[in-house]
Amino acid sequence: MIGRWGTIDPKAELGRRWSPYAYAFDNPIRFIDPDGMWPYDPPGNGMSIVENIYWDLRDRATAGIVTVGSYLLNRQSPAIPVVTIDWTYGESGRSGQLVPVTGNTHAQAAVGLLDVAAVFPANGPAGLLVKAPGAKSSLVTAATDILKVEKNLLKSEKSFEKLITEHKDKLSQYIKDPDKFDNKGILQGKSPELREKIISGRVKELQSQITKQENELNKVRNQLNEVKKVKDDQRML
Repeated sequence: MIGRWGTIDPKAELGRRWSPYAYAFDNPIRFIDPDGMWPYDPPGNGMSIVENIYWDLRDRATAGIVTVGSYLLNRQSPAIPVVTIDWTYGESGRSGQLVPVTGNTHAQAAVGLLDVAAVFPANGPAGLLVKAPGAKSSLVTAATDILKVEKNLLKSEKSFEKLITEHKDKLSQYIKDPDKFDNKGILQGKSPELREKIISGRVKELQSQITKQENELNKVRNQLNEVKKVKDDQRML
């Protein structure tokens, strides 16, 4: 945009490299000239309106990626906290720090997805980010992280399924022939009553292990369902 006035700025001699008829150094998005005397950079964080919109969208998307990523990791391992990035802006620039997400983490993850969606060109002002360095790569990174989590969960699912099958088979064989698994000779020379007690204890131990493994398998499958929901949401964006 190029602006022109019909009269010379009273302080035009301060900037001889500019036309005395120019308005706001030919950059009205950043500079203002409310009284017609001389353009200046308005007070604030030193960025133009467009720059502020650009960084707001990009920083919110980055924070959203961190929130969604840590949320998925938390679903896989509750010891990992759900975090986001708290951005601050000032005259010295912008800075961000990781902070824990408080309240409903499910809702915060959903908000994070919406913020990530905002960087798509089809979503109004997000068109500013089409050529922004890192904008597309950030989305690719988020999608890649989700796929990594899904891949690890699928591996865990297969491992637990295999382990459960092996233990159930072992339990079945042990019930049929306990002596076959008596490598340490614990059953040898024992009275029928004590022998039955030892066998019963071993059966309960194996059943307990199978139950724990089945519970872990259910947790993994629940986490896979969560990942599927996130992937479905991404496809809708």
